Amino acid sequence: MFISIGFACGVLESPPSELPNTTWAVSFTHVVVVTFQCLSVTLGKSVEHCPVSSCRSDDQWSTKYNISCTSEDCYTKSTEYDGKVHCTVSGITCQHWNKDEPQKVNYRPTDHKDLASNYCRDPTSTGRPWCYTTDPDVSWEFCPVPHCSVLAVIL
Repeated sequence: MFISIGFACGVLESPPSELPNTTWAVSFTHVVVVTFQCLSVTLGKSVEHCPVSSCRSDDQWSTKYNISCTSEDCYTKSTEYDGKVHCTVSGITCQHWNKDEPQKVNYRPTDHKDLASNYCRDPTSTGRPWCYTTDPDVSWEFCPVPHCSVLAVIL
């Protein structure tokens, strides 16, 4: 599983440290991109996480990187994804499904236990887990959850 996140930071004085069971690489284009790769995917429950932290306001990398290489952090059928990823591909925190602010929620998960969560789901059968965002200017986005049967690059 590959997970790539682009940062506008452009500063690499404090590069990300390697996470357990992963390797990482940094590439430089018009933004700095860090790519994490799970060395193996293990059976297990998803842990609450987002793939990587964001670039801090002081243009330094944050130190709280968190990625899970468990089997439940990928999906085979998007409508059945049951993991705990709770941020979007651009790093925005997901809005709770039972809230109507800042986004008006038109679709909700059918599983009652998901209503009070902000975990990525696919209640509209789009083909990928997504969520409404907590950013007033971005209604919804897909989540960085790869398909289980292929290596995925999330940009």
